[in-house]
Formats: sequence, structure tokens, C-alpha cells
Amino acid sequence: MVQQSRQPGSSIKPLVYAYGFMNLPLTIDTTIYDLKFKIGKDEPNNNDGGFMGPMPLKKALGYSRNIPAIKMYFAVGGEEKLVPFFNDLGIKSYSAGKDYGYPMAI
Repeated sequence: MVQQSRQPGSSIKPLVYAYGFMNLPLTIDTTIYDLKFKIGKDEPNNNDGGFMGPMPLKKALGYSRNIPAIKMYFAVGGEEKLVPFFNDLGIKSYSAGKDYGYPMAI
């Protein structure tokens, strides 16, 4: 059990945001919207089931909001961009060519 790969949970969110800060014209005060939305048939949610509306990225990250993290995942280019970044950081549990989808950000 100890040697099995684990889903990193919210611990990956700061890295998704870091990639965004490095590659997009964003600051910690850039507004992101924590609002209900759909991705195909999926309706992702926050852990508390609620939405906090517009907020700065620093608050979204600090509160570990799922919806803003998913939006950041799409803004940075998804797993195509994030997997190599994670690998460069030494996180080898992600592989190119797999279909992780937006849940990898949360």
C-alpha cells in the first residue's frame, strides 16, 4: 500500500497556479470566478458545495477552491503543459499521453 501511486489531492493546486503565474499574464490579485459551470456533462463542484463568486487568485488558492483550480488548468493548456512541468519538478507519477483530464488540478 505504501508504494502505490496516490492521487495528490489539493497539494497539486499550487503547482497548477505556479505554472499559470510563470506562463500567463497573471498576478496574485488577478480575478478568477468561483461560479457554477459545466464541462460537457460534468458539473464540477467545490468541497463545500458552494461558490464564492469573483475573487483574487491568491484567495482562490488560499481557500483551495476547486472551480478556480479547474479554470486555471484549462487556462494553462491542461495536462499537455502540466505533465512536463510536473516531471521537470521531479514528480514522475504523471506520464505524457494519458488522459487525466481536469481532475488532475484538484
